[in-house]
Amino acid sequence: MSQMVTGPGGTFLMGSANFYAEERPVREVVGTFLIDESPVTNARFRDSVAGTGYVMVAERLVTADDYPDADAVPCQNSHSGSEPVFCVLLRPLSGTR
Repeated sequence: MSQMVTGPGGTFLMGSANFYAEERPVREVVGTFLIDESPVTNARFRDSVAGTGYVMVAERLVTADDYPDADAVPCQNSHSGSEPVFCVLLRPLSGTR
């Protein structure tokens, strides 16, 4: 496991009032912080959240309540394994086989 290192203190504004809900509010961040000295791998992240019930943002359905115009943009949370299922679900609506 990698070690945590202390980042230098400072002040900056983090967030946005103009975009997504999770970026709100704009807030002043002050002080030192801890950060891994090496990148967190997918395996380490998966192992860390296993059994917690946490659902990653990429696994959640995108809604217009959280993301304005979400219904008008291309789907971004899809996976190649999902497309055949989507096609099967779409058949009754499209009248195709």
